[in-house]
Amino acid sequence: MLTPARCLERVGEGDVRAVAIVFGSGSDTRRATLLEFVSILKNNAKTGDLTVVAVVPARHRLLLEALKGEGADFVFIFPENTADSFCIADILGGLTVKNRPEHILKEICPHLNYSAIDSRREISLCGAYRNRMVLGGSRLHNICETNEHFECEYYLNPRLSA
Repeated sequence: MLTPARCLERVGEGDVRAVAIVFGSGSDTRRATLLEFVSILKNNAKTGDLTVVAVVPARHRLLLEALKGEGADFVFIFPENTADSFCIADILGGLTVKNRPEHILKEICPHLNYSAIDSRREISLCGAYRNRMVLGGSRLHNICETNEHFECEYYLNPRLSA
């Protein structure tokens, strides 16, 4: 894996059509740096036509919204620390409209919120239940991060205030 600076140098050197940026669950600073890199690639006259693919470890609503805002073309959900240059080539070959940030965001509950525990970890919370319910495991992955949230009792009857 290359640093953002080395990647930008490589893009300028040759025939590059796509850049995959691998996001981990690291610090907010690293996430901000990689989001800025997406913005630089998409807003630069020489690199604006490149396909930018964000490889992320989970369906994190705030990160997906930020990637959409910065202009990422595609998002691929991939288990953390398992992405390498060989699998990235496979990822790039299999991207569809379902990998667009806006498509993935439509599937995620708009009430899904996050609260930092420390600089590396956060918890998922249900905003429809006044952020008093911690989400995890099967409820988070099978309901909140999918179209199943449209059937959720909290989504259908949110308790936004006391």
